[in-house]
Amino acid sequence: ASGAEPTASGESVTISSALQQATVYACIRVLSESVASLPVKVYELSGKGRKESTDHALAHLLGDAPNPEMTSFTFWESLTGALALTGNAYAEIQRDASNHPVALWPLDPQKTDPKRMPAKADGTPGELVYETSDGMIGKTRLIASADMLHVPLFSFDGLKGLSPIQLARQGIGLARAAEKSGARFFGNGGRP
Repeated sequence: ASGAEPTASGESVTISSALQQATVYACIRVLSESVASLPVKVYELSGKGRKESTDHALAHLLGDAPNPEMTSFTFWESLTGALALTGNAYAEIQRDASNHPVALWPLDPQKTDPKRMPAKADGTPGELVYETSDGMIGKTRLIASADMLHVPLFSFDGLKGLSPIQLARQGIGLARAAEKSGARFFGNGGRP
């Protein structure tokens, strides 16, 4: 929302402007780097309980390299940062001809939305899909829910998480206004 409505302080708060606030940036960085540094393990259920499965294909995707362009650290850092900023983290699941996952690709949460298709003739709810324009110039595409990893934060509908930045926009706007006021004061030689 680049043309966001100004806060009471007169400052517009968007994802980009919020990240320019040192406290917001530091919090997002600490959260995303901390989560990204945690080990990811895949477990198999057996007759004796569960055991770690290091040779499972998902163990490699989730713990080593989710796609040919990213390390596991970069992937989880990206998803956690998106979640903390927008309330949603999305990753498209790429599958091979046998329908096995072969890669996970993070999607821009500002360009991706869950959508419910129209209800069926018998009244049952329509299929859940994800509409994205990420990587597409002037176009959108639909991704089946089976091919999407979506982590929402708190949500009223269970489909789309609420953005912590938008929920805290008044406080972030005040901090931005105070920072600008202080900069002008010191830029004017300490004279009001």
